[in-house]
Amino acid sequence: MPEGTPAWVPDPDAASSSNLGRLMADRGAATVPEIHAWSVADRSGFWERIVDDLGIAFDAAPTATLDASDPRRPDWFPGAQLNIVTSCLDGDDGRLAMIEASDGAIRRITVGDLRRAVARFKSGFERAGYRPGDRIAIAMPMTVEAVVAYLGTIAAAGVVVSIADSFAPDEIAVRLAITQPVAIVTQDVTRRGGRQLPMYEKCAAASALPCVVVDTGAAVAVRDHDVRWSDFQGSSS
Repeated sequence: MPEGTPAWVPDPDAASSSNLGRLMADRGAATVPEIHAWSVADRSGFWERIVDDLGIAFDAAPTATLDASDPRRPDWFPGAQLNIVTSCLDGDDGRLAMIEASDGAIRRITVGDLRRAVARFKSGFERAGYRPGDRIAIAMPMTVEAVVAYLGTIAAAGVVVSIADSFAPDEIAVRLAITQPVAIVTQDVTRRGGRQLPMYEKCAAASALPCVVVDTGAAVAVRDHDVRWSDFQGSSS
């Protein structure tokens, strides 16, 4: 394959039905560079359209899309207030929200399922005594539970600290020392290529912080001050 050749090119139907394809058709643009040129020439118009397309819900509407009166310090969406979780969980209960594939197993999560799980995590956050602004570290693969923990933390006005599940204990410890979270959400083990790799064990070795531990069936014992995911949620999810 010649250098610079795309690894994959969508067929015309797939391209025209994509978000970019629909935007191009609506704008009467024949090429992607035309859309890019518009996004540069009319930044306010471009981002106003994108926010509308994404269905971003504001608690307090912005007074403008962009205040560029000081070009050195552009002010995007001045006056706006929002919690992005509202927009992420918008839609009919039965609409598909997520598909997770792990070790050949497929999980399909609807908007209603996700909304209820996020609400339970938010309640768990509050029952634990955590407050708005508190940081929660998430050290695990991108699973349904990781997304629930992320959105649940934000719903409770907390701050998420993302830590790669591939990190060794000392690397995890460095991130925790920098960010000072109040707890870590993790899972018992991770599985890759038929191998079972420690995850909770690494977090416990990295810090004495309490862990919320997702159980994937590895029967890993946890410390007395740690809590199982189902208990933190208040019910199974």
